[in-house]
Amino acid sequence: MPQRTIAITAIFIAAVVIASALASESTLAVAPQQTTGKTVLDAVYTQDQAMRGGALFAANCARCHEGFCPDGPPLVGPLFIERWREDSLAALLTFMTGLPRVLGGVLNENEYVDVIAYLLQSNEFPSGAQQLTADSIGSVQLVSKGGPKPLPSNALVEVVGCFAHDGEDTLTLSQATTPIRIHRGIESTPEELKAAEGRAAGTLNFRLQNVQEIRPDFKPESVTGHKVLAKGVLGRQGSGSRIFVTSFEPLAAACTP
Repeated sequence: MPQRTIAITAIFIAAVVIASALASESTLAVAPQQTTGKTVLDAVYTQDQAMRGGALFAANCARCHEGFCPDGPPLVGPLFIERWREDSLAALLTFMTGLPRVLGGVLNENEYVDVIAYLLQSNEFPSGAQQLTADSIGSVQLVSKGGPKPLPSNALVEVVGCFAHDGEDTLTLSQATTPIRIHRGIESTPEELKAAEGRAAGTLNFRLQNVQEIRPDFKPESVTGHKVLAKGVLGRQGSGSRIFVTSFEPLAAACTP
């Protein structure tokens, strides 16, 4: 494994540990994720679809996810919801379709959509008259039964904002967007960078940590005042919110409103 990958992995693990400690302290309120379409509270699947998904789950997934495999995470209950909430159901579908065959990746896309419908039913989200489809799933956000909420500490996120430093070791983002949950904290693809460039400025502030560890040649003054994309582990404490950075990339030479 390349040394850079090893270093980033070590920093990420350390960030999770530190963020866990911060989570026990009082937290600063952060605006919830903005819902642009439906949520799982809007009856986005049918009972018949959930029944089909249940049969597929029993035949292909239950062996690991109902207690027979130590590495099979629970798919019903708060641990499952916390892992995926405030994200599109498309992210869950992408994860499922990317599973290797040895881990159960034997179904086609439409079958996995039916399994997701079954998981929604198992987690007591309402059913309706319209089936969930591979085309519609990207517009449905997974939320808890109480509706959209701020992402928890330890969530892997990305944020776009205006970079600044105080001349010492304090690095910050101002005018930052609401954190978006992600599932890969490495360098961004060209498509991700293009999408980030188009995001309007937000109102949040974050302190950045670990930037100089993942980029040893980093010179803060070279990007001060620039619009940047930061990925990392979200941590909160009484004095503010922080991102333990795993990827940091400039987007534009100026911050725009």
